[in-house]
Amino acid sequence: MRAGFHGFRDLFRRERRSALDRLLQASVAASFFPLLLLCWYSAASEPHWLMPAYLGLALHLARVERVGRWLALSACGLGLAVIVAGYVWVRTDAPIRIGDAFGGYEPTLDPSNDLLAWQTGAPLLREAVANSRRRTGRLPVVVGPHWVVCAQAEVLLGGRVPVGCASPLETDYDRWLPRSSWRSAPTVLFVTDSRFGAELPPALAEREVLDEREAEVRRAGRLVRKISVIELDRSAQARAR
Repeated sequence: MRAGFHGFRDLFRRERRSALDRLLQASVAASFFPLLLLCWYSAASEPHWLMPAYLGLALHLARVERVGRWLALSACGLGLAVIVAGYVWVRTDAPIRIGDAFGGYEPTLDPSNDLLAWQTGAPLLREAVANSRRRTGRLPVVVGPHWVVCAQAEVLLGGRVPVGCASPLETDYDRWLPRSSWRSAPTVLFVTDSRFGAELPPALAEREVLDEREAEVRRAGRLVRKISVIELDRSAQARAR
């Protein structure tokens, strides 16, 4: 924290006028201040939202005179240790063994399972989108129960399919795709995983279920996640009205 403060203050000293100084100053300022305003504006903001601004600051710290040999070596060692630990945690069954050794592994508390879950879930969701489009001649709207699922679906679909969010609390998705838009959509694909259950949100509960797909995600032979995609049609609801 202290090193970051000194690095930030040193980067914006009046004496720093080189092209590299100006480039790093612009990269930090252009990301830090808008993201800071976004954090103040959003009720769901988290500290890591400022991470893009730290990249330019980290490059500057590498050339600051205050950074001695010991600090530089320890930082490199720590970075290498984090990379190795991350690889082991994601690519091996170490988290399951460690969890079992300390009272039992709970897959819902391990976010690294997201990296594995969508290797199975992505084809399931894309196939559901393609089938719905063939049947109706138009793109469905994809809706998730929580911003985590919505964001992951958005990335997997590459922005080619509209994604909304039925989270109990208002999120940024309520501005990107307002709830009124997906509530009135003829066809909705509700995508969820076992962390949030397969129960439909109230806004979709009256729709007709046309298709339901589910995939199990296993890690080291153990079930860690279930992903469900439910195709919902508004026709039955509309006829009732």
